[in-house]
Amino acid sequence: MPVLLNSSIRVHTLKKVKDLKVLDSKAAQNLSILLGGSLKHMAYDHIKMCILTCDTKVLNGNVLDLLIQYLPPPDQLKKLLEYKDSLSSLTEAEQFAATVADIKRLAPRLRSLAFREHYQELISSLKPHKDRLSSLTEAEQFAATVADIKRLAPRLRSLA
Repeated sequence: MPVLLNSSIRVHTLKKVKDLKVLDSKAAQNLSILLGGSLKHMAYDHIKMCILTCDTKVLNGNVLDLLIQYLPPPDQLKKLLEYKDSLSSLTEAEQFAATVADIKRLAPRLRSLAFREHYQELISSLKPHKDRLSSLTEAEQFAATVADIKRLAPRLRSLA
């Protein structure tokens, strides 16, 4: 594709494009976007070590969510393991997927890490509900309602 520089000189850029061997184009595009984001300047082996060591400084909650979402299915990961010796023939997305494919229980590990990262958010979102329930159980009206239900329950069962 010609690129115009200084409006008069044309320069042709030649970029070698590799064909996808295992992943479909959408999956490869999504992984490429992820790898071009916050993981941009990291080697794939370093990302793999971060997953193995559960390093959440590098793998924050958002990155983990995206990894879980964009990770290829297990059958494609197994196929990518066949290309482990010839990574240079794969696209960057496939190279990354092939690098992390040999991590045992990869998807459950990522889900566990993501849960651990989001745990405080979950707890803080439940706290208002817990406070409301605590105040409700302490209220006299609630106690009276529960007593009425207990008193009426045997009658309702006999009618059924």
